[in-house]
Amino acid sequence: RTYTEALDYIYDLTKYGIKLGLKNINHLLYLLGEPHKKLKVIHVAGTNGKGSTSSLISSILQSNGYKVGLYTSPHLVDFTERIKINNKPIDREKVSELLERIKPSIDKVANTPSYDHPTFFEVITSMAFLYFFEEQVDFLVLEVGLGGRLDATNVCEPLISVITHVDYDHMDKLGNSLEEIAREKGGIIKPGGIVISSKQYDKAYKEIKKIADEKNSLIYSVGREINYKIVKSDIKGVVFDLKGIYHDYKNLHTPLLGRHQADNAATAITTVEALKIKEIN
Repeated sequence: RTYTEALDYIYDLTKYGIKLGLKNINHLLYLLGEPHKKLKVIHVAGTNGKGSTSSLISSILQSNGYKVGLYTSPHLVDFTERIKINNKPIDREKVSELLERIKPSIDKVANTPSYDHPTFFEVITSMAFLYFFEEQVDFLVLEVGLGGRLDATNVCEPLISVITHVDYDHMDKLGNSLEEIAREKGGIIKPGGIVISSKQYDKAYKEIKKIADEKNSLIYSVGREINYKIVKSDIKGVVFDLKGIYHDYKNLHTPLLGRHQADNAATAITTVEALKIKEIN
């Protein structure tokens, strides 16, 4: 199968729609040897800033010498942008090869009573997990596709769950109130985990904090435990000071434009600092 044929097959899966729930992908990954359970995952949900924050976490880890997988959606130009290692997109040939290898398992799930045909997102997420496992990345920064609780990526067992700014989005799928949407995003919080939250509206924060407490998870929230001060914001980016978990940083610079990027950067730095709590230095 050529790359174009592989993509034709993958995009044809969109006819199976978006199915929220983990039963299907759990079974597909089980057939593939559960690669997702062998990865050190930083799981990122949220409405705004999810992409920027994921990229920043990946860059910081990479600049510290780690091999970092980054899974994001949607792509801008080419499908391969969704699956990167150290910022390099997956090879097109690799996409075809992985698909060939997982196709029998896709068919097996599709033909098993009580399972649905795997969807577009379930297939590419499984493909990504397998790729990152085989390439032996040190960390995987995994961006949620839609929501959190029932998103296919939520099969992972993350070191850290990150929730960027929560706002009204996908209300047809996630709920009509900010609280309901925050609960869906907060669904990526796992028992005994660590949660890093960007600045949140009080209503959203209360829901996230409640879930973290119920699950006995440690939470660090920008604007609460973690604070930053913008020194300068112009066309060159944003300069800010940050009081992190362990360190105070002066004159940090992000080339990304807009004051909200300080929030994303503060979230990303706090996430990397929190890895120390998990004793990964």
